[in-house]
Amino acid sequence: MEQGISGQEGVEAFITLVESLQAKDDYGAYETTYGALRRFPAGVAARGLVASLPRLVMGGSIRKYRG
Repeated sequence: MEQGISGQEGVEAFITLVESLQAKDDYGAYETTYGALRRFPAGVAARGLVASLPRLVMGGSIRKYRG
């Protein structure tokens, strides 16, 4: 999936990528995902990271924290 990301998909795609970062010992998957995240414009990345913070801090799905 990550190879097909151009960075123009928007904040929902960014959040989906952040949510996919769960395997603690899968370095290859992390590198691929981080590469895809770097393709997003700064504004999209900022909105996606802010929306992702509850999950990153508390665990669980990002979706339940968004309105």
